[in-house]
Amino acid sequence: MRSPTHRSTVPATILTMVVTGLVFGVGCFVGLPLVEPELHGPQLAIGAVVGGLSFGVLFGGWLVRQRRAAGPASADRSFRRALRTGVLPPGVDTVAWRRSVEHRRAVTLRQQRYGPLVFGAGTVLYVALALTQDPLWWLAAAVFVGFLVAALVQTPRLLRTTSALLDELDRREPHPVT
Repeated sequence: MRSPTHRSTVPATILTMVVTGLVFGVGCFVGLPLVEPELHGPQLAIGAVVGGLSFGVLFGGWLVRQRRAAGPASADRSFRRALRTGVLPPGVDTVAWRRSVEHRRAVTLRQQRYGPLVFGAGTVLYVALALTQDPLWWLAAAVFVGFLVAALVQTPRLLRTTSALLDELDRREPHPVT
């Protein structure tokens, strides 16, 4: 038998997958004719639907898994504010917050390692496509440069704030009396 919390997360999981897939499918329907002008009519519609379904199931499922791994505190607005400011709000559940902050720190450390590689490689790929195929690829190159700059600026700041939050959680947690 599944827990009551499982039943309440199934609609949220499906909604996340549907919204993610719908956004991707609409993006494919609008964007594909710009890079592949020979696609039109049923081919374009089928490609957008299949792409949207695939992306929705895979990426939407991954997003839901990440949310669950982050813990319930990460859904709180004050958590996002604390990540921006590095200031822990008063009266938080230190166990739940520690789980969420440690998860965010682990994700940020992976981003620090792999973000520049992924976004740098994407930028090089799109610049090469813009030079050899269609100038429209410069838009994708610009987006990836933006992602690269954001990752390089955001990651160290987020590592500092998560460290500050973990230090504050250490100070607030009750220490066992020996």
